[in-house]
Amino acid sequence: MVTFYAQFYLNPRGRHVIKSCQGTACHVRGAKGVLESLTRELNVAPGGTTENLQFSLETVACVGTCFWPR
Repeated sequence: MVTFYAQFYLNPRGRHVIKSCQGTACHVRGAKGVLESLTRELNVAPGGTTENLQFSLETVACVGTCFWPR
């Protein structure tokens, strides 16, 4: 039952949750590189939490509002 609801977690989450959008619009604009940088800097895979429980890294799909002004 717990796994049905998105707001419940079975593993501890970090104090700060970083959500990296991987939707189509963001993917085209380089979101993969951003996620790779976050993974490398935090030393944690997407869906994981740092050992000190400070950061959790999650991937999400955007709602079509991802853009960077030029």
